[in-house]
Amino acid sequence: MPKVIKSEAYVIQKINYIHANPVRKQYVKSPEDWVWSSANGESKIKVESVL
Repeated sequence: MPKVIKSEAYVIQKINYIHANPVRKQYVKSPEDWVWSSANGESKIKVESVL
């Protein structure tokens, strides 16, 4: 069921959760190491700021 985004803190929590997924799966040691993550500043995927 979709959740309503009610606050900036909620958005940040969800972004951090998504960034941590490859770490939880032990694909990488830190979110920045995942090539296709917006946490990686050198990723070819460019994301506009949501905040």
